[in-house]
Amino acid sequence: KTAGEDDEKLMQFFAQKIRQIPQSWHASLANALQHGDSDKAYLEQIKLEAVEEIKKAVARIWEVTL
Repeated sequence: KTAGEDDEKLMQFFAQKIRQIPQSWHASLANALQHGDSDKAYLEQIKLEAVEEIKKAVARIWEVTL
C-alpha cells in the first residue's frame, strides 16, 4: 500500500525493512550467547539465515543488490 504501483518505491521499502528487522535479531542473538541460552541463540541464528536467503531470492528476482 505504501508503494502503490511504483516498483522503485516498493524495492526501497523492502530494502529498508530487510535491513531494519534483523537488527533486533542480531541483538537478541548476542544476548542469548552472552547468557548461555543455546535454544534462543539457535532460533535467532535460523531467523538471520532465513533473512539472508530471502535477500538472495529477492536479488535474483528483482536483479538488485540489497
